[in-house]
Amino acid sequence: MFELKAALYSGSTESLIREAVSQFKGETPVISCRCGQVMKRVKRTKEYEFDVAGEKYVVKVYNVPAHECACGTITFDLMFLAKLEEVIGDEVLYRLNSRQPLPEEIDLYDLLLAE
Repeated sequence: MFELKAALYSGSTESLIREAVSQFKGETPVISCRCGQVMKRVKRTKEYEFDVAGEKYVVKVYNVPAHECACGTITFDLMFLAKLEEVIGDEVLYRLNSRQPLPEEIDLYDLLLAE
C-alpha cells in the first residue's frame, strides 16, 4: 500500500518518506519515575565513540532528549539512542569516504533538519 500511494501521489517512495518526515509532529509520552513522580523532559549531551583507523574518535551530540526526575534520576530512550548512534556512525563513515572533515559536535535539531 505504501508503494502504491507513493507512486500515485509523489512519484517515488523516497519523496513520500521525506514529505512524511518533514510534516510529522510527534508527542512525547509522560514518564513516571520509580519514586512515583512524573519526570520532566530535558535535553542532554551524549558522546558517541567510534573507531577510526584504529584511533578512538568521539562525537558530541547536543540536545538529546531525556527525562529527569526531581529525585535526580535521568533516563534516555534506549531505542532512540541506538538509532542516533547508527545515524551518527553513518555520517562519520560518509565523511570518511568523501574525504570531508569529521564532525566533532552535532546538534540533534540540525541533524533532524538535514536532508
